[in-house]
Amino acid sequence: KRNIEKVKKINLKREIFGNPKFEGLIIEQDKVAVLREKIKELKNPEKYIDQFIKLIHECWKLGFSELVYNLTVNNGLNKRGKIILLDFGEITFNKERVKKDILNKRWEKAQNFKRDLPNKLKAYYKKEMEKSITLKNLNKYWKKR
Repeated sequence: KRNIEKVKKINLKREIFGNPKFEGLIIEQDKVAVLREKIKELKNPEKYIDQFIKLIHECWKLGFSELVYNLTVNNGLNKRGKIILLDFGEITFNKERVKKDILNKRWEKAQNFKRDLPNKLKAYYKKEMEKSITLKNLNKYWKKR
């Protein structure tokens, strides 16, 4: 509930969240294909991991971050084939929390990492996340917009 109020109040690129519309307790978002349903049939799933990392950096620029890094569950492909964050209930505006998650490689503890990703893709995901989701990049991007 707190995150919804923050999302409503701050000037975010609403496309990142599937252009949510809030009407009381009802939230509507653009229809997307949840990545879990698509990842195995995609010809080049690595490009969506790359997009996910760019999405994380975009979120950092706006002063928030994904909390659980469930790539295949909390993210989807919009009608233009772009990754968006579906579950903005699982975000944080606390940079210190993000630092801890980076140091602990939180993405390796996520359900999707353990269960959903084929081994070849898991290796690519792990390598790219370690390369891009760093304290250096967090400090470079955090609240730069």
